[in-house]
Amino acid sequence: MNPDLKQLHETIRILGAINRNDVSIDVAHVALIHSLVISCKPASILELGLGTGFSTLALFMGMQFNARGSLTVVDDYTDWGGQEPEIVSQIVQLSGVKHINASEREFVTNAPNATYDFILSDADHWGDWQEEHLRITRKGGVIAFHDTNNPDFPNLHRVERLLLSRGIPHRHFTESSRQDERCERGLLVAFL
Repeated sequence: MNPDLKQLHETIRILGAINRNDVSIDVAHVALIHSLVISCKPASILELGLGTGFSTLALFMGMQFNARGSLTVVDDYTDWGGQEPEIVSQIVQLSGVKHINASEREFVTNAPNATYDFILSDADHWGDWQEEHLRITRKGGVIAFHDTNNPDFPNLHRVERLLLSRGIPHRHFTESSRQDERCERGLLVAFL
């Protein structure tokens, strides 16, 4: 087997093994995000919402595979009751990763235009500020929105309508094929 393909398979196996939290993004979606980073070769990545750190590790491993890039992770710890989770101390030690404890919405709203090549948004599931994601993504960039089909967050269903109204190519991944998946929650990938 090709050494790079072997490394990719090992990465996916590791990611699957560490995902033991039912609220984390699904393994299939994380594998897709990891593959998009490897394929797109983004110089500047933004992750909104740290969660369990599962997707952060996938983004980081993609950067490592590419031997390039920087990752900024923004979270205000709302999901953690305002307390910094233990995973943060491990993440800040990763080369090329910057962690910012701030409101995701305020960070994005105040970010300069066309700053990021790749954005993973898994934050503020009640907000309506997804247009700001489009503004801060460079032409040719990729944005992945999580939970866009989740019935618990109906406001995120509008993201696909937003992309359609702007004529932005996208793909909505909402189908599970295994009992241990949660893909129906939705991962919407937009190509700017």
